[in-house]
Amino acid sequence: MGDLRPLGAAITEGYASKQMLKHLAHLIDHGAQLTVKRGRGKPKQATKAARDRIISLLYENGVFDSKRSDDAFREIAAKFGVSEQTVRQAVTKLRKPPSKILTLR
Repeated sequence: MGDLRPLGAAITEGYASKQMLKHLAHLIDHGAQLTVKRGRGKPKQATKAARDRIISLLYENGVFDSKRSDDAFREIAAKFGVSEQTVRQAVTKLRKPPSKILTLR
C-alpha cells in the first residue's frame, strides 16, 4: 500500500465529504486495495508548500495595502523575496480543487 498522507491531508483540509468518507470506509471493509498515485520527479519541499499556503491566504484575505491585484501580487512578492509569478502560481494552485490522489484496484 502506498503513502496515505495525501488522503489524510485532503480529509483534514475539508476536501472530503461525509458521503465520500462513508464510501471509502465501505471499500476498506470489503477489502479493496487502495493505492496512492506517486508523482514523478523530485519530491515536493514542505517549506515551499507552507510558503505558498501563507501567500495564498494573505492574498485571499486582502492583507496588503493596495486595491489592485497586480500591486497586491508585487507587494506580497516583495515581502517574501520571491517573484510576482511565484505569488500568482501559489494563489492559482490553492484555488484549484485537489487532483485525484487515490486509485482503486
